[in-house]
Amino acid sequence: CTTAGTGSATTAVVQDGIVLDVRPTVSADRKYVTLEMRPTVATLLNPINFGITTFLGVGGGVNVIRTIETPNMQVQRVRTTATIPDGGTLLVGGLTAISDIQYESKVPLLGEVPLLSWLLSRNISGSGQDCLLILIRAKITIMEEEEHIRGLDMLVPGR
Repeated sequence: CTTAGTGSATTAVVQDGIVLDVRPTVSADRKYVTLEMRPTVATLLNPINFGITTFLGVGGGVNVIRTIETPNMQVQRVRTTATIPDGGTLLVGGLTAISDIQYESKVPLLGEVPLLSWLLSRNISGSGQDCLLILIRAKITIMEEEEHIRGLDMLVPGR
């Protein structure tokens, strides 16, 4: 990206990986936890290997060439809500990715010759499947009770 008029470049970071946003809500009787979850899986499909070259006019009629590169990302998002008892465990699934893989290996120069390429090259293809499973355990902690159990309430003056 380029900031208009100044010619200075700005860089943005592209993050990929797994992010799990969880917002817990404890019920009034303190026996259940409602979890609002938003797991996100972002995958960079290919390294940034292409760019768009453009001419930008920067004051005084001077043209500056800038290359704008954009990543190729695959993003999967799910939003779900579940209520589980205190101390319960929840299994969240459903985020799967299927990928096709193709590799070619050959001897330099000789692998380009039509008849020899059949003997001196190797093509491999296959497919794979990734499945993300998330286990979440909810435990309601009441600070006053926890302090009393651990004997920390005696350390606080005035109690």
